[in-house]
Amino acid sequence: MSSVGKFFLVANLALAAVFVGAAATLVGSAGDWRTKYNELNTQFEERVKEKDTLISQLQAEKGQLESEVQRLASERSRLEGELQAALAALSTEKQKNTDLTESLNGINAKLGDLEQTNRAQATQLADAVRQMDQFRSERDQALDQRDAAVSASTTAVETSTLAEGRISELEAQVARLGEDKESAETRLLEASTYYGFDPKDFGIQPLDLEGVVLDAAYDGPGPIVVINIGKKHNVRPGYTFDVYGGSSYKGRIRVDVVNENNSAGTVTMPGNARIAAGDRVRTQL
Repeated sequence: MSSVGKFFLVANLALAAVFVGAAATLVGSAGDWRTKYNELNTQFEERVKEKDTLISQLQAEKGQLESEVQRLASERSRLEGELQAALAALSTEKQKNTDLTESLNGINAKLGDLEQTNRAQATQLADAVRQMDQFRSERDQALDQRDAAVSASTTAVETSTLAEGRISELEAQVARLGEDKESAETRLLEASTYYGFDPKDFGIQPLDLEGVVLDAAYDGPGPIVVINIGKKHNVRPGYTFDVYGGSSYKGRIRVDVVNENNSAGTVTMPGNARIAAGDRVRTQL
């Protein structure tokens, strides 16, 4: 055999040995890979089971969350409805509050004007009080003169006769006023029976209170009369005053609003003329 042939023979043997060794190594590695495959396959199956269990739990939680979302959506819708109703009610109350505030401001402005008028007419009121005292004094003097004239002369008798005629007229007027008072008391009793209130709740009418008219307005739904006595003078709502100017009887008013130094009321019984500032008022004529 030539040298070349020997070389190829040796080379083939070496290569065969290498292939045999490699084959043995691959066979051993294949056994190791089978073991690892089985282990990995077992782990994979366990992971799949864990995954399926987790998916089931997550789906259950998803269902619960979806139910909770629907419940919350329904609750939100209900709360939004209640909120809208509350906002509407609040808007209505705000409007009522605004209207009441405007009305109160108007009343306060009117009372402020009345207080200002009261202060402006303080001097006139003092003069009116002095005139009232003077009128009483003159009346008493006239009565004394009448009594003296009766026993003095025939002229005095005639004067007395005239005075007695005037007294008769005044007594007739007083009688008419008494009838009007009884009629008013009857109407008050009927009103108390109809509306279910006790007239005593309005306070006991004083025997003698007197004052002066500050203002009288006939431009509204009913005449409003303001007088110069109020809480400080023990006036209470429900009190009635007769109004007169000189010898003219102008009617009767009932007090509705009482302030510290003045009061306002409505005309319950008209007289012979309209009530005006400066007229006198009194609980008992």
